Amino acid sequence: MSRPEPDRQLEEFLRRAKAEQKSSTLRDRADRLLHESVLRRLLASLLSDGFRIEEALAPVARGTGEPALAPDFIVQKEDVLLYVYLVLNQPPATVARDFVRQLSDVLNSNAALNAVVLVWPDSEYPAATLDAFLLRTHLDDPTDPVPIRLDLSPVADAIKAFYDAQFLSWHIPEGLFNRIHPREDADLEGAIRQLFARRVQDERGRRYEIPAKVHARDAVVARSFEAFVLFLRDALSRGSLDDETIDALVQLIEQVTSSHD
Repeated sequence: MSRPEPDRQLEEFLRRAKAEQKSSTLRDRADRLLHESVLRRLLASLLSDGFRIEEALAPVARGTGEPALAPDFIVQKEDVLLYVYLVLNQPPATVARDFVRQLSDVLNSNAALNAVVLVWPDSEYPAATLDAFLLRTHLDDPTDPVPIRLDLSPVADAIKAFYDAQFLSWHIPEGLFNRIHPREDADLEGAIRQLFARRVQDERGRRYEIPAKVHARDAVVARSFEAFVLFLRDALSRGSLDDETIDALVQLIEQVTSSHD
């Protein structure tokens, strides 16, 4: 069912108002409207993968009530939230230094926001996804414009890759459905332990400025992950990752979390 005509007219009015707010010249406004139209179509391809796409038609409010730098689009899947920004008047993989500072403010003012996606209106609309940690490394760059030192990929691919990277993936050898040799069991446990250690070390290297993120980070890295290592070793050794195993893992997480509150 199509939306009523007044709704479409209001949406189009808000799009043009946002483009005018973000543009310094009529040419910039025309370019923004054109590239937003293309980007809207490219992001729509993510719908079949379970992503929710919204167009930001008004400034996003900070906690203090001051409007933050409004994204062009908002992308979300489960608890992964991304703000998408078009980067106009800059070559691919470069952004104005003041824009980087504004993006850092946006990330540090929203505890639910995972990262920002920068999109350049070039062939295939290449994009880079930056979380607070990556953005800070670029914020310290004294050059202007700032080069984005990341590999670019088409915007839909960049978003899917960032989402996939938020979850641990395990390679389970075919032989795991039969009980493996004790030595292999020890090797699996060691691999899991190393993976946890790397993740914890990476997290310790991140720098957050808002209290909620600092508290969450400190609470996670302060906990012993020994119980999780042993649980995952046994689950992967059995080759069993069914719903019952997942429920047991959730219960373990709740127990460990509550015991450290």
